Parts: sequence; C-alpha cells; structure tokens
Amino acid sequence: MKKQKKVLAILLCMVLVVLTGCKTSEEEKKPDSSKTEQNNQNQNDTQKEQITLTYASWALGTEEDNNLERRMIAEYEATHSNIKIKIAEDIISAGSWEDALATAAAGGSLPDVALIGGLPGAVAKEWALDVSEYTKNDTEWNNVPESLRESGIFGGKQFGLPSAMHLAGMFVNKDLFEAQNVEPLSYGYTLEDLERTVAAMSAPANGVVALKNADIVDWYPAVKNSSLGWFTYDGKEVHLNDASFIDAVKYSLFLNNSGYTFEGLTTDQRSNFGVESDWEAWNAGKVAMCYDATYACDSLAKERSFTSEFIGLPNGKLVIIPDYQFIGKTTKHPQEAYDFAKFMSYGKEGILKRLEIVEANEGINWVALPLNSDSEIVDKYFANFPVEGVKTAYEAMAGNTIVEAYKFTPGYTNARWNALTGIKAGESDNATIAEVITACRNGSLNIDDYAEQLNKLANQYISEEAAIIDEVTK
Repeated sequence: MKKQKKVLAILLCMVLVVLTGCKTSEEEKKPDSSKTEQNNQNQNDTQKEQITLTYASWALGTEEDNNLERRMIAEYEATHSNIKIKIAEDIISAGSWEDALATAAAGGSLPDVALIGGLPGAVAKEWALDVSEYTKNDTEWNNVPESLRESGIFGGKQFGLPSAMHLAGMFVNKDLFEAQNVEPLSYGYTLEDLERTVAAMSAPANGVVALKNADIVDWYPAVKNSSLGWFTYDGKEVHLNDASFIDAVKYSLFLNNSGYTFEGLTTDQRSNFGVESDWEAWNAGKVAMCYDATYACDSLAKERSFTSEFIGLPNGKLVIIPDYQFIGKTTKHPQEAYDFAKFMSYGKEGILKRLEIVEANEGINWVALPLNSDSEIVDKYFANFPVEGVKTAYEAMAGNTIVEAYKFTPGYTNARWNALTGIKAGESDNATIAEVITACRNGSLNIDDYAEQLNKLANQYISEEAAIIDEVTK
C-alpha cells in the first residue's frame, strides 16, 4: 500500500511539472502588454488623419546640434505616428523674429505653434488662438504656477502658454559670509535682514562688497507692496507714483552712495578688488550677494570657486522669468497643436521624457525649471541639482511669485524704457523713461519731482496697446 502511494505521489509531481512547464511556455508566447499597447497606439495613429504641424522656436539650434528640443520633437513623433512636426526654418533663421512671424501671418502660413517674445503683440495682431477650452479641461494646467497661468490671459481668455521658466532672486556667496564671520541670509529673509546684512558684508578697503549692483527698482516695490508686480504693474497699469517705487529708487541711491555695491564704488575703492566690472567681482568671489536667475546655476556649480545658495527676494518673494508660446489662430488642428505645445512645455509626459534624455546623454542640458509641480517631476528634477536653495524656493512658489513683466505687459517696451519724457537727464535733452530713472538712481535728478509724470506717460503706452487687445478679444 505504501508503495502504491509513493508511485501515485511521483506521478502527481510529474503531472504538475508538465502543467507548470506548459503554462510557462504559454506565458512566454504572450506579447508584452506595454509593447502591445504602444503598437496598438501607433497602429491607431497611422489609421488617423496624417497631420503636419509647423513649429517655430528659437531654442532649436541646428540640425547638426540635435539639441534637447529637437530630440523632444523626435520623441513626440515616435509616439504620435500620424503627426509630423515641421520646423519653420524661414522664421528661426530670420534676423527679426516678430517680423518673420508677421510675414508668415500675412502670407497665410502662421505656424501652428510658435514661441513669442512679446505676447501682447501676438494677441493684438490676432495671431494667437484662444485656448481656454483646452486649458480649462486640462488637469495638469493647474500644476503650472498660478501667476504664470494668469499672465497669458487677455480679455478673460487664455492666449499665452508658458514654454519655459526660470526663477530669479539673490544668490549668496556662502564662503565669503563665513570669511567675514557673518551669518548668511536664507530663503524667507526680510527687508530688514537685507539692510542689516549689506552693511555687515561691505568692506571695500578689504576688497569685499555686499551687492553686485543696486538695480532693484523693478522688484523692490512688489516686495514692499504685495498688490504690485514687476515694475509696479498690477495687471492693468503701473504705479510709479507709489511710495514703494519712490522708496526703491531712493534705496538704490543709498546703497550706491554707502559703498554697499560694486556699481557704486569709486575708482580708488575698485582698485582694492583687482577687477574692472561688477560681474568680474562676483565671479572672483568678492561680492556677497548677486541678483541673477536659475539659468546661472550650472555655471555657478562648475565654474565658480565658491559655494553659492539661492535665497530669492525678501519676504519669500520670487521672480519668474518666462518664455511664452501661442497656438496659431489659423491652425487647422488646434487640439493636436495644443497637445504638442503641452508636451514641449508643461505636460508631465514631456517633462519626464526631457529628464530621461538629459540623464542618458552627456552634454545635453536642460537649464529651465519644470513648469509642472507634480511631485514625481520635482523629485526627479532636483535629485542632483547643483545649487542649494532652488528646490526650497521652487516648492514655496504658491502666492509668492512676481512674473517679470516684459513679455506679457502691453506697451511695456515704451513704458519701461523707450518713451521720451521731455526731461533733461545726463547728456540727453529729451531723456527716455529709463534714462530718467537711472538719473534718479544716481542722484542727478530727484524721483519725487518726476514720479507723477513718469507714471502718467508709462500708463499712456500701456493703455494704448491694452485698448487694441480689448477690442480684438471681445
């Protein structure tokens, strides 16, 4: 009986082995589900309408470079086999970007997706498509910083989409602070902390100074008055007669006159530094703090001999330096154009692909910050980031960002720089707004005497272009 049981047990084991082997064999014959899904997607794409989207971007480099942007295009085409991206060579090779876009628009060949230096102009000239219906149904859109989303809205409609982003603020030379036995500032410092520190870190006789320069008038008012943005712009007009702007100009003058900036040093004082310019002084490690943007982080880590940290602006404020893109109003494929623009900018799929390409290819760099704050993206992006403080600032952006106004404010070029004032400043009998502000910063004019006049003139140029935009966006 025992012998029979033993035989039965052996037979049962043999059957199980055979069955297991058959199952394994059958499983090996099954196709990989992820590959099957991708193959099915490609097959579905090839059965769809074949589409060509034209794309104009100044970040493409040359075909020989095969830089990150071109590799991103190749990746998009690989997963969307019914879509071909055609680079608008006539625009990217032109001497004037906006003139080339104007020529394309006049000829009926406006790109489906294009980067733009002046977003208000693209709206006023009716180049840009209102993409509100796409953004409002896009859950990832809410991962883009709110201030950046809002900066692309005109007449209550979304015309601008961000294509890149950098953060700007103060960087500190931590080694110099240690050498001077002064506690370095960190993110979240106050204006009072800044004032105290610039005094403590300035010793021109010893070849040390606190700040590279006192060019603070664009961001300082927003730090003092939270209702204002860059250059006091509040989304409708500037407020150059506001006390915060007047204080900014006067504080800039004070910083230079007190020997707290390299910009304000005398020739004799500069001789103690062994360099000629403020940038040389910063790079040589003789300046404690420097206003710059995160695109400088790679060179700070690789080319500077000192340890640096990004600390933003006082009161936790941060400046966003953006690039914008728009969907051409004449596109025949608005959904596909939007999907491609998203992949190249704020879409999670595209951002993760960027990081994958960078990681796999030495010499391929991505200097912008992610436009999408998804936690997986943030963890991957900052895993080996070369400069301290940037991740802390990035994660604190909500409610703390000021978008640099140049690319989204109507009439900004004239309002900030070029408008003629009729005021004598320096060697000019009819100085521009920028020249008058500079003269007030260096003490040759008094800002109290000209703030109202400058404010009225600047808002005249803003309102003129804004009125055109209001008309075409009705």
